[in-house]
Amino acid sequence: MYKLIAIDLDGTLLNTNKEISIENYTAINAALRAGLKIVLATGREIEKVAPYLEYLALDLPIVTLNGAEIWTNSSTLYKRSLIDLDMVKEVYSLAKSHSIPYWGFAVEGTFHKFSFEGKLEHFGWLKFLFQTESNEQMNELVVLTKKIRALNYFEITNSHLNNIELNSQGVSKAAAIQELCDLHNICMKEVVAIGDSINDISLLKSAGLGVAMLNAQELVKKEVSMVTSSNNDNGVAEVIEFIIEKNKKLYS
Repeated sequence: MYKLIAIDLDGTLLNTNKEISIENYTAINAALRAGLKIVLATGREIEKVAPYLEYLALDLPIVTLNGAEIWTNSSTLYKRSLIDLDMVKEVYSLAKSHSIPYWGFAVEGTFHKFSFEGKLEHFGWLKFLFQTESNEQMNELVVLTKKIRALNYFEITNSHLNNIELNSQGVSKAAAIQELCDLHNICMKEVVAIGDSINDISLLKSAGLGVAMLNAQELVKKEVSMVTSSNNDNGVAEVIEFIIEKNKKLYS
C-alpha cells in the first residue's frame, strides 16, 4: 500500500505555463481525502513554491532546493544543509573563469553572478545553478562540470538539459523524502515519486514506485518502471488516480 506521493514541480505538476491544472488540483485533494500524504519536492527555493501552496490552499510538507531544505509546512523549517565554505570558494573561482551565467541560492536570498562580491563568507549557501544561454555554451558547460566533479564534493544534477545544479554531498530529494518518511513512520517502499529531470532520479529510484513524465529527459525515463502522460496532459492526476484505485483494491 502506498502512503505518500512526492511530486516535482517544474515539468511535472506545473504545465509549460507554470500553472497547476484543475485536474491536478482536484487529484491532489482527492489523494488527501483518501489518506495519502502529498509532498512537493522541487529545486526551487521556498519563496518560489509559496504561490502554488496558496493556490492549492494547502500547507503541505515541502522539499526545496533539491533537498537542501526540508519544510514540514510552508513556515516551519525542519532541516537545512549548507555547502562547505571552502567548496563555495572553489566553485566561485571556477565560475569566474567561465562565461556561463550562474546563480547562488543562500539562506539570505538568491544572487546572480554579478552580485556575489562580499557575500561568500557571510552567507549560508544551499545550491548553485549554472545555466547556458546558447548551444555554443554547452561544450563549456561540459568542461565546467568535469572540473566541478573533480572536486569530489558536490551532488551534481540538473532540472533542464541546459543547466547543472550543485548541492552539498549527500543532499538529494531522496534523502530529504527519507527524513520526512521517518517522521511519519513511512517506508520508502510506500512512497510514489513523480518527476522529469536528473534531480529527480535519486528519488525515483529509491521510491516504491518511481514515475517519469512523458516529457521527462530520456535518461530519467530509463530509470523508472512507469511513464505517465506529459505535464501538459495532467500526468500527475493520472498517477494519483491510479494509486487511489490501487490502494482501494488492497482494502477490498
